[in-house]
Amino acid sequence: MIIIGIDPGNQGALAIITKNGAVMLYDMPTYSTEGTGKTKSGKKKKHTVLDEPSLVGLIDGVDHVFIEKSQSMPGQGAASTFNYACGYGIIRGICAGLGVPYTLIHPATWKRVIMKDMDKGKEAAIVRAKQLFPSADIGKKDGRAEALLIAYYGKKELL
Repeated sequence: MIIIGIDPGNQGALAIITKNGAVMLYDMPTYSTEGTGKTKSGKKKKHTVLDEPSLVGLIDGVDHVFIEKSQSMPGQGAASTFNYACGYGIIRGICAGLGVPYTLIHPATWKRVIMKDMDKGKEAAIVRAKQLFPSADIGKKDGRAEALLIAYYGKKELL
């Protein structure tokens, strides 16, 4: 069974755990586009958007996708919240369009299981992911770590 865990958002990531236990990590595929506004220095604003065709290529043919459930964050601006929620919807739509089953999982749920007796912050997620998957290329990217832990949670749920 091939499982994908997704930490949504432009700074998020995807983690694939294959049938034989191999792990592949991908930063969320995005690209920059020019916006209509200008920065204080007069340059055109750039907007980062999801690269949907790349997401389709990563998701197509997998057995199940686990997506961290989207929620607004205190102190996050309206534009960031909108962009995050839009990307979350795109990911769900791609899964539905491809006919790939997916499960939405609340962050507190997977963290309670996978990070039991640990701090639940982003740095702790990196530590836990490296403990469970020492050869995975996580680096210092919490998106990769969280995506991998979500995939691991999903694999445990389906077995």
